[in-house]
Amino acid sequence: MALMSEADANKLGVILNSCSKESARALSKLISKPVRSRLPGVMEAWVPSLEEATEDIADQEVCAVYLSGEGDVRIGAMLSTPIGEAGELAALLMGKKGKVGLSALAKSSITEAGNIMMGSFLNGLRKATGLRVRASAASMGIDTLGTLLELPVLDIASRTGTVLLARVRLRVPKTGPSANLFIILDHQGAREILARINADS
Repeated sequence: MALMSEADANKLGVILNSCSKESARALSKLISKPVRSRLPGVMEAWVPSLEEATEDIADQEVCAVYLSGEGDVRIGAMLSTPIGEAGELAALLMGKKGKVGLSALAKSSITEAGNIMMGSFLNGLRKATGLRVRASAASMGIDTLGTLLELPVLDIASRTGTVLLARVRLRVPKTGPSANLFIILDHQGAREILARINADS
């Protein structure tokens, strides 16, 4: 049974979409190119349903950066890009043309981008709701998306058994690399965000 109504999920999606645009703008500044973002919606998820929640990309091999946030709410964020496009993203971040190998420096550039994007997201959340959250140090992994998402989902779902998962699709127009920013919230955090928004409306 759903723990959040469709109306509340839609309202939460609007808030997260607004915050995620701050992340997209941060990435755009880092690579000096426009970045389009789209958040189709928010859905409940748990480990057995991650394949459904991530649609057709659960088995895709990706390079991903994960950060968790603690404070007024508990939140996780994972920036992932297909392994075949990670070298192109790293090249843009390093100010180089084409594609680079996933060296330690390239991985570091992607990790730092994840740090900056998470900071921008949390700053957007603070401006919208007044909630303050501190981000952890970023960790990077290369594996299938479903495998990399399992641990943060299990961690954040520990109290309610499910999480609220939002997938933000990021794309550099034309021939640029694509990426996904996954936002993971527990139900208590989602209710707190909605309460702050409702109190201001």
